Amino acid sequence: VEAHVCVLATAADLLARGRRVIVAGDAVDSRRSDSRDMALQAARDLGALVLPVETVLFRWLRVAQGEAFKRVSALV
Repeated sequence: VEAHVCVLATAADLLARGRRVIVAGDAVDSRRSDSRDMALQAARDLGALVLPVETVLFRWLRVAQGEAFKRVSALV
């Protein structure tokens, strides 16, 4: 997904509506790496958290135990 077009525009719209936004920074890209980097920084500047996919997955789990944790850990 083009970070500097779709991702940034969606993040900006959601933030303007008062929503919390987390962007999985290593799951988005642009044709040019500088465009991706600028878009992710712009999303941060607007108030989005930019985190690696692995961090997002473990934040969703909320606890480091149980069957779901074991399944996610095996993926990453």
